Amino acid sequence: MVNGGNGYQLQRGNTKIACEREEKFFTVALKGKDDEPRIRELLSQGKATARRLGRTDLKVEVAAAGDLGPLIEKLSASGLVCQHAYRPVGYPGTRFYMGDQVCVRVADSVGFGGAQDLLESRGILRETVRKLLGPGCTVVGRLRDTKQFDAFTLAAELRQQQGVIYAEPDTIERFQSYPAAPPAGGPATPVQHLTASQWYLDSPQLLQTEPQLAGDLLPDAGISVHAAWAKMQSRGRPDVVVGIIDEGFDLSHPDLDNARLKKALNFEGVALGPIDDDPRHESAGHGTPCAGLAIAGSANAGVFGVAPECGFVVARKNLGTNVSNLREAFAQVGDLVDVLSWSYSIVPSNVPLPQAIEEIFTELSQTGGPNRNGCVLCFAAGNWNAPLDQFVTNLQWRKFPAADSPIEEPPYTGQCLNGYATHPGVLAISACTSTGRRARYSNFGPAVALCAPSNNYDPLSADPFGHQAALEGLGIVTTDNEAEGKGYNPGSIYTGLKGGTAFGGTSAATPQVAGVAALVRSVNPQLSAERIRGLLKDTATKIGQEAGGDAAPGTDGAYRQEHSDYFGHGRVNAAKAVEAAFATLP
Repeated sequence: MVNGGNGYQLQRGNTKIACEREEKFFTVALKGKDDEPRIRELLSQGKATARRLGRTDLKVEVAAAGDLGPLIEKLSASGLVCQHAYRPVGYPGTRFYMGDQVCVRVADSVGFGGAQDLLESRGILRETVRKLLGPGCTVVGRLRDTKQFDAFTLAAELRQQQGVIYAEPDTIERFQSYPAAPPAGGPATPVQHLTASQWYLDSPQLLQTEPQLAGDLLPDAGISVHAAWAKMQSRGRPDVVVGIIDEGFDLSHPDLDNARLKKALNFEGVALGPIDDDPRHESAGHGTPCAGLAIAGSANAGVFGVAPECGFVVARKNLGTNVSNLREAFAQVGDLVDVLSWSYSIVPSNVPLPQAIEEIFTELSQTGGPNRNGCVLCFAAGNWNAPLDQFVTNLQWRKFPAADSPIEEPPYTGQCLNGYATHPGVLAISACTSTGRRARYSNFGPAVALCAPSNNYDPLSADPFGHQAALEGLGIVTTDNEAEGKGYNPGSIYTGLKGGTAFGGTSAATPQVAGVAALVRSVNPQLSAERIRGLLKDTATKIGQEAGGDAAPGTDGAYRQEHSDYFGHGRVNAAKAVEAAFATLP
């Protein structure tokens, strides 16, 4: 075991984190559909609570530190695999939850058989060892029990073995998305002038139909999509494919044209019983509007995405997921698509990128996609008014913008790092508003590549869309779930224009950038992902520079060497990006 803190050191990528065991938290792996009720019955006999972490694990919290050890022994005696949670020394705001597996990459000379032998000798079930998609001989295997090692300590031990390139616990990554506001009751909020209400594509249309919105909307707040379509004389190529990974999709929506759907994947169908494949499943709430913003196309006066004639792939992935399963999702989708949109983010905490994810991001950004010229990765920056990579002191944040989500206490102090959004092959997308300012919630920092339009709200407010807390700016009108499903505008298949019925967050900004990237590759399919990333940055519109704006000199929004911590290289501009793509043609 490598020493660190009180004897534990976690390695994620090239970062080593001295850790200590949590005194009140641990995880229990679910092997079958009958495990959860059995565990909850055992927990009911003591002072402990349990919550799901994805589909394969439970997070258990005990009332007192002294209860943890006996409870782990009790559950382990019944054949369950329990694992301590860990936290970085001195940073109680970050917590790592262990799955019951380890991810190991071995040298090619060791090979898959050698990896099986090595892991079996350390208490891994040989029949569970499998090779992961992506570069090198990277495998994952499941612990038989935790009598000798848990995943954390086993990974540390394996890193000392000859022929092992890296070994990491298969941690449970926890993401957040833009939540639907609690329904207020009553009928849905109707959206007048549906297509014109998509101000983020081109704002003048909405100002012409609803001039009373002028105080909330600048004439140039959109990303010039109609001008891009006019230049292209099309709205994208069907063989250029956008991938959206999210928690679920309503594929019966009339604006999500299934004729262009190349593949629908489900990475949640594990051995715990079949997942509910009803398109109205409550988890479809977030994926449906994200998909709509990128690729929706309507022949029935509905809404349009940025690239409504491009093909698309959708993939269901839960907010809580093991690293190994996440790698498989990225690898499989990334090989099928030209552009990948990911509208999840990490809460303020210190989360370096696991090596198993880092190397798949690197591979996809360089040689992914159907033509192996790279997949453009677009990731949401997050909605906590927090830096993507910076030490913070007493950062206040609220997990969800709602009264039942308390401000986190104590405020977070420590390194605030989202390793997913800060990978060099990823475009991290922040959010700007219909008034050309930074959305108050939008995360920021040197890693922000671009911004795109979204809504505006106070991330610390208990009632962010109430009359007194409302901030200037409009929300995002796009596809929403059917009336009987969980959505943002209950009773409607379209999100609203203002308040809690609208879609928003950096979740809304990200698929817009993905759509623009798809238009660029539609113009010149030979462009590499690296070149497309460069074109998007070079053609972005510098915003926030008006008097008193967020980009005023001396603020974090100011542009230094063409980059702003708030806006990245600026607001994505579809027309200019497409024009630049035409200039690359022979």
